[in-house]
Amino acid sequence: MRTCLFLLMMVFLMLVTGVIHAAPPATQPTVGLNKLVGQSITLTGTYGGPGKFADYITLNATEWVYFKGKLSGLPPTFGQQIQATGTLRYDPGFSPPPNGGGIPVDGIPAHYFFESAVISAATQPTSKPDYASFVHVAVIDPKQAVPVQKLLESNGIPNVIEGSVAYGVSVSPKDRDRAITLLKADAAQRGYWMQTPTTQPTTIPFDTHNGYFVSNKFEPQAPASFVVLRDQKAFDEVFGAGFVMNDKSHRLPADAFDAKIVVAAIKRGKVVVEFKVGDVTLDADVLIVRYTTTSTKQDSAEFACPLIVSVPKGDYTAVDFVEDGKSVKKIEVKQAASQPAAAFDIRCNKKGDSVAVTTEADRTIFAVTSPSGIGGATIERRADSWPKQVVLTKKLRRCSNSALRLPSPPSRLEGLVVFATADMASRFFLLRPA
Repeated sequence: MRTCLFLLMMVFLMLVTGVIHAAPPATQPTVGLNKLVGQSITLTGTYGGPGKFADYITLNATEWVYFKGKLSGLPPTFGQQIQATGTLRYDPGFSPPPNGGGIPVDGIPAHYFFESAVISAATQPTSKPDYASFVHVAVIDPKQAVPVQKLLESNGIPNVIEGSVAYGVSVSPKDRDRAITLLKADAAQRGYWMQTPTTQPTTIPFDTHNGYFVSNKFEPQAPASFVVLRDQKAFDEVFGAGFVMNDKSHRLPADAFDAKIVVAAIKRGKVVVEFKVGDVTLDADVLIVRYTTTSTKQDSAEFACPLIVSVPKGDYTAVDFVEDGKSVKKIEVKQAASQPAAAFDIRCNKKGDSVAVTTEADRTIFAVTSPSGIGGATIERRADSWPKQVVLTKKLRRCSNSALRLPSPPSRLEGLVVFATADMASRFFLLRPA
């Protein structure tokens, strides 16, 4: 009889003290929560139980809060991500006496709890910003990168800040004007250097093309390549067309390069890469191509996957490839074009010598070819003024003191700038009025 009473007492004490219940981790830190006791708060975490006293919400691996009273709102299930709103309480607990008459008795550890709480589903995380569509809004001092990032984020503006000597700031197109306003005000208040674009980016129409393979002679060892192609010959040096039965590939039309150029990115390796172009914009004469990539690893075979985009010809100074929200390559664009023959009168003194004329944006290049390296040429302009920049280059067997003469009075040479290129001997060209 005495044994039965002892066993019943043991079961009763176990039920009261919760020895047979599953419990959260053994310790409960008070980091942060101790300052919130007595306040109505909302916590986000995982619903768990049964615990030592009641069910609970786990905030992280070592921190949780019990539900000791009534729960209202969403009926939670174990393992569900929830939000719990209620007044936070704290119980210091107690420790049992060192000798409980031979009967094991658990103490009550210190813990936080809600007397009552309203349960709701945890807010789903916001979707990842489409960084590929971000637009440039400012250039800032690198020392201001962290404060500027915090400023924009505190105003609900996702952003990307990167660079070296100066840092560029990019945001979503919908946040562009608001971000510029905030940055201008912040720079004026805190007195740091910042520059914003003077013009808004212009959307450029584009088309993507497929049905081409990458030539194995074009940068075969490079993990990635980026090119700007102006004509069919240049295009054919990089790409070839692979025709198959019932081919429905979207290739370039035969006359594509009459009005367009091609910009292309190539990814190589044991991976198949799919590209998706977000948009193409023109920002301060820089053509910006934004796209995202999706990669599928391969076990053995290697692939060269191209992104081929055609855009209208224009006065672009550079092409910026923005891949998955990050600028991965910027190519300076040379606006090469034939100069009308009527623009200059060119006379070579020796048979076999020649002067080719091309233009790049606002400068003109005179390329002198002389098999013997001995001779001369005279170039006379027909326009009222010389181009803003003049570049002289040579292609000859040996150097001499031959001269390239510009027959104009000194007053008509105002604004002329001459650049010496790496392959030009400084003593070869004597530039002087005729």
